[in-house]
Amino acid sequence: MSKTILITGAAKRVGRAMALHYAAQGWHVAAHYGSSQSDADSLHAEITSGGGRVSLFQADFTQGGAAQNLFDAVSKTCGAPQVLINNAARFERDDGGITEHSLHAHMAVNATTPIILAQSMRKGIVVNILDRTLDWSWPHLPAYVLSKRALEEWTVRNCAAFQPDVFVFGLRLGPTLRNPRESEQHFSQAISAHKVTLLDDILRTIDAAIAQPTTHPAFTDL
Repeated sequence: MSKTILITGAAKRVGRAMALHYAAQGWHVAAHYGSSQSDADSLHAEITSGGGRVSLFQADFTQGGAAQNLFDAVSKTCGAPQVLINNAARFERDDGGITEHSLHAHMAVNATTPIILAQSMRKGIVVNILDRTLDWSWPHLPAYVLSKRALEEWTVRNCAAFQPDVFVFGLRLGPTLRNPRESEQHFSQAISAHKVTLLDDILRTIDAAIAQPTTHPAFTDL
């Protein structure tokens, strides 16, 4: 039986590492991307050249209905995913204060979409990628912080709500890879203030949750 894993934001950075990791383990990777077409094509070429299976799905999560449409398309093309990793994130500064556009966009990508996707799962495992640096990030990234807190609160309230059919986990990460829109100075300050999270630790933790969902802790700080 084919194993399908849906990874949002899979074309770049941590999501790309996840996609390569699970393709190498024999999963059919449903790789979502937003606007990074060339990176997605490169991921597809790398996985298929190694004999892995990957299907690309483009979706702009700021558009209404995009999350559900993505889940339906993945289910039709690859089969219902057994694992969902909500990795996609919007991460932009709001130095002049939160605007309506910024708050809507951050909430759509960082909170609404992962919740809709998680609720669409009928059996399997959901991993929500969270952030343990939110208090430190507030001054410059308030819309990002609010949206990530919303997802974390939903995860707290629902980590056991769908069991035994669906297990929901939260993975709180520290600084891992610098965002292209993040200054070198800001990232250096982040890694000075918080322990760096290693990619290998992220992958190992998700592997453990998939392998033993009934005994794995609902939340892990890395």
